[in-house]
Amino acid sequence: MIFLKSIKKVSIIINLTYIVLGYIFISNVNPDNELSYNVLSVGLILSGFFSIMRYFLLNMHLRYKRNDFTLGMILLMLGVSLYIIKLEIFAFLNTIIGMLVILNALFCIQDALDGKAIGLQSIIAYIFIMLLELILGVLILLNPFSNNVLYILMAVALFICGLTSIISNIYLAYRNQIYEKNKKIEDEEDDYLKPEEEEKS
Repeated sequence: MIFLKSIKKVSIIINLTYIVLGYIFISNVNPDNELSYNVLSVGLILSGFFSIMRYFLLNMHLRYKRNDFTLGMILLMLGVSLYIIKLEIFAFLNTIIGMLVILNALFCIQDALDGKAIGLQSIIAYIFIMLLELILGVLILLNPFSNNVLYILMAVALFICGLTSIISNIYLAYRNQIYEKNKKIEDEEDDYLKPEEEEKS
């Protein structure tokens, strides 16, 4: 149960969207059609919907500490806006993808910090992935390539972002489950030892 609660569902949806987009860019589908924008739009809208639903399903104590509703509204508005104005912003496709890849690299920092907090010994893998995604994101933004090479680079970057983030999400959920179990055992031991210490004193 702890494992399922620890998985970031919205992140999973977004990263699955990245993988689908990567497939579109690397396949024979012509990226000039509207499919890539439709996929990204639907991914953002679904992420926003699930984030809002999560807000209403949480109890008030947890709801007070989180911004799921606001995040959900932002994702919904981004998804709808992208769907409406996709024709106008197609020229900025590499900018959008590049910024998403760089943003995903920044999320690696949070994953590394979260992992460290729950007992992860080394965060070298996270640092490597973050640097790789930053480099790919910057290259996509600068776009010194032909269109064919650019689409392949965007596909590779999106595959890396999607797959590594999903693996990290599941792994951190597993580590958090272990951390919570150990913490519960330690708390129970402390509660057991306190009465004995009070009797001795």
